[in-house]
Amino acid sequence: MAADAAVQLVRLVGVMRQRPAEARQWALSADLFIRRRGQEQGLLGARLLSHRALVIRREGNYDESLADQERALAIREELLGRDHPEVATSLSHVANIQRDRGELAAALVALERR
Repeated sequence: MAADAAVQLVRLVGVMRQRPAEARQWALSADLFIRRRGQEQGLLGARLLSHRALVIRREGNYDESLADQERALAIREELLGRDHPEVATSLSHVANIQRDRGELAAALVALERR
């Protein structure tokens, strides 16, 4: 429960409220809770990676954001399969970061996979 709340706060505080420094603190707490539960490679771990990537993207660090989002995508694909809506969401996030980096061809490939 605490892990779920901390993960949601990463997105709420960092993306919705645009307070990335505070969101990074919540991400550290969420990561600790997730590690204690052994869920780094589970759906909760993927959600944290995805939310943290959104925060990092807003800060303009596209390389770090893309790395987190691609890890979230890999976890979701493995656990949910390629056709799951959460996988499509991850692909959209990956494409948006690639677009921000000026990698339009790669972004298009990600979007076409959806």
